[in-house]
Amino acid sequence: MYVTDVISDSPAGIIGLKPGDLVTHVNGEEIRDMASYYKLLREKTDVEVWFGATRNEAKIETLKFKR
Repeated sequence: MYVTDVISDSPAGIIGLKPGDLVTHVNGEEIRDMASYYKLLREKTDVEVWFGATRNEAKIETLKFKR
């Protein structure tokens, strides 16, 4: 799932995602499409949300947002 826009105070903005980043995982689970992304956010994210992403073909795996 590609990031197209980031609101500064949103979870994406807080963890440093930028437009053009490709989010590939949520809490270690692979994202296949928008439906799987939202399902993972609902089911796997009680307190912390870990994102795996790539930026300019480099992996970014330490992005964490605490609810």
